[in-house]
Amino acid sequence: MTVRDEVAAGMPAKASHLAKAMGVSVSLVYDMISRGEIEAKRIGQRRLVIPNRVARKLLDMDELAA
Repeated sequence: MTVRDEVAAGMPAKASHLAKAMGVSVSLVYDMISRGEIEAKRIGQRRLVIPNRVARKLLDMDELAA
């Protein structure tokens, strides 16, 4: 299952999967999260996920297509 499939199914995106789908480095995504350019939620102490609505915007997915 690709990150686009996961996002289309309503799931949040992992930072590493989102970076690959966007064609940028994982480091850039984490930098953007730390600067507040990308909203992320922390799960536990280590895991970060990007909420579905934010991932949809970053991947240019139509809101009505899901």
